[in-house]
Amino acid sequence: AGPLVLPSRFGYAIAPDADIFRIKAPVSQGMLNITVWEATGLPATERTWLGKPSSDPYVVLKCGATTFQSHAVFKSLKPKWEWTASMLIQEAVHQRIRLDVFNDRTLGTDDFMGRTSLPVSKLLEWGPKDRFTLELSDRAGGQKRGSVTISAEWRPLELDADGTHLDREGVLYAGVHSASRLPKLGEGTVYWVVVTCSHLLKNIPTHPRPTQQVGEVVQGATANEADAEDMEKRLAILRSSNMSAEDMATVLQIEPDRLRASLKKSSSRIGRDLAASRGVHEVTWETPFEFPVENVASALVSFEVMC
Repeated sequence: AGPLVLPSRFGYAIAPDADIFRIKAPVSQGMLNITVWEATGLPATERTWLGKPSSDPYVVLKCGATTFQSHAVFKSLKPKWEWTASMLIQEAVHQRIRLDVFNDRTLGTDDFMGRTSLPVSKLLEWGPKDRFTLELSDRAGGQKRGSVTISAEWRPLELDADGTHLDREGVLYAGVHSASRLPKLGEGTVYWVVVTCSHLLKNIPTHPRPTQQVGEVVQGATANEADAEDMEKRLAILRSSNMSAEDMATVLQIEPDRLRASLKKSSSRIGRDLAASRGVHEVTWETPFEFPVENVASALVSFEVMC
């Protein structure tokens, strides 16, 4: 079996108004529906209460960083799963699908039973009604471990530029770029965003999808001075209006106690102190997400900042 390929891109926007998401992570080429029907000749990895050789096999499909797992069929060396996984394909020419069969153990590590792998481009040649039986082997690709029967359906994606098909199935693309004015919670704090989407297609995992975890961006001296000057101007305007400390704190988005403490310091330090208390300058993720949904118009995407 050949190695898995995880598509990777390093994109840099030359034009200031370029869409960084289109550069770093273009929309997928299409959706591949793989149905795993059955397997035969699987090795026995345990025994039943009556001493009969058996296994509780399940399937794991992997393409790049995406993994799908089927249900287990108990006490069978000829399991029938009839299970479908739907996965988005970024580069059909370069990606591969890996199919592993494991034995589900109640206690301990699950047993590896067999593996097969083939290019996505090969699957795209199959007709939607074709079924193919593939041999399973050990991890080294030598010893035979039975066979598995699968089929594949390719659904290419087309951009709905004018939004005339929002009431149909589709792929919703959402990007998390950055966040600013986050609370300063101490050295070493990291931030990430958890993204969820409603109305996902039946075969799509519903678990929340996180961005990578990143720390705050430390501001340079120029940025710090600009923030301090801006805060001093805001504070002067609020003071001229004879606002209470509580009201000023609300407008400045600062804790009232922190504002009172800052006001007791020398005038040269008030601006810097208040600017520092407002939070970090910016945290950047530039992480794209794609959600295959039943109805694009009805789908709801939620973003939750975590730390």
